[in-house]
Amino acid sequence: MFKLRNSKFRLVRKTLMVLTLVLMMGLSMTSLIWADSVGSTGGTISFASGDVSIEVPSAATSDDIEVTYTSLDSSSAPGAAPEGKAFGSQIFELGVTKGGEAQSAYSFSRLVDVTVKFNDADLAQAYGGRSDHVNLYLWDANFGVWNLDVAASRDSVNNTLTSRQQVLVPIAVVVSSASIAAPSTGDYGITNSLLALLLGFGLLSILGGSLLLRREKYQGVA
Repeated sequence: MFKLRNSKFRLVRKTLMVLTLVLMMGLSMTSLIWADSVGSTGGTISFASGDVSIEVPSAATSDDIEVTYTSLDSSSAPGAAPEGKAFGSQIFELGVTKGGEAQSAYSFSRLVDVTVKFNDADLAQAYGGRSDHVNLYLWDANFGVWNLDVAASRDSVNNTLTSRQQVLVPIAVVVSSASIAAPSTGDYGITNSLLALLLGFGLLSILGGSLLLRREKYQGVA
């Protein structure tokens, strides 16, 4: 009798453990992938507790669609962070579904603003705590690299970066902890010695010109 009860107890305990694991996995999945709908009138939708917002202008789409947000990390990102840099607080992928079906490379009729907020941890990691060392990078699936979004606008007051996209792609906040070196002038740089030589040559040219003018003047008088 005791053995029977003990075996039942073990069975119940294992069942509860499996159910707990399944529940945790389900909660984890729902916390990673979100979706919100938008139609032809446009609108603003947000994800990640408001840290990521997408502003869809009117007439950017003629369909009722859902914009999906998938949270990523360094292990699930499509590629490693750019050399010499590190991922910041946000790595995510945006997508579009229509009628429940994912739309590959869905193109909006007008540019969509994707605004991403960076946090104090990003600034603390950045060189000198400077916001210009926190940037948005866009994933280029064709070449398999992260590219700096040079057109992204920066709001240093609210700590946001805004990218304008027609086709939604994976986005990452990328932080540089090293100083931005001045571009090298290569073999054509002007050194102090070269500058002095040029100045000396210029003075000699002026003196030579003056002497030549005087000589011509005296010859004309004679």
